[in-house]
Amino acid sequence: MVKIKICGLRTLIDYCAAVRAGADFTGFVFFRQSCRWVEPEKAAEIVSQGPSGPYQKVGVFVNETIERVQKIFELVKLNIVQLHGDETPDYCQQLGLPYWKALRVKDQSFLEIMAKYEASVFLLDSYSPGTYGGTGLAFNLDLARMAIETGRKIVIAGGISEDNVETFLKLSPYAVDISSSIEKWPGEKDHQKMARIIEKIKGDRR
Repeated sequence: MVKIKICGLRTLIDYCAAVRAGADFTGFVFFRQSCRWVEPEKAAEIVSQGPSGPYQKVGVFVNETIERVQKIFELVKLNIVQLHGDETPDYCQQLGLPYWKALRVKDQSFLEIMAKYEASVFLLDSYSPGTYGGTGLAFNLDLARMAIETGRKIVIAGGISEDNVETFLKLSPYAVDISSSIEKWPGEKDHQKMARIIEKIKGDRR
């Protein structure tokens, strides 16, 4: 069954809508240069006021210090750290927290990079020069297929929408990461779009 991550949550109303619609993972972006950045204190407030459930909370970090990641992990009561920058395998090992390693995929050379990490899950995002994700660019299906064939747990991100999600579901990734395609504008979710795409994915589980 393909899991669902709703990322870039910045408000309590969007967070609650994602949980109630059936998201398996809720994502907060702690990278200041992102238009979806949220203050850690605000994220902690949202989590404390949000509904309970079996979902897991993911914090997205880019080239942050180990100490700060660990501090925010505790503050927000995260379950998973998503490392979306240039973090090395040594950095990941020193972190001492459950993590996903995100890779910005340009071509099949990413397979060699992936082999260097011991991450339990890899998130693959579309490559765009000078950015660390969140571009809305559609991910390459052939490269996604190569990654899944390695047997590692793969989360596919990048331009997944109602129009193309079924194509990605056929590949049977571990999860899909959805953000920009369900927004009114960067950082504010469209609850109807979010509910529709989650229902489409959940329907595929039946």
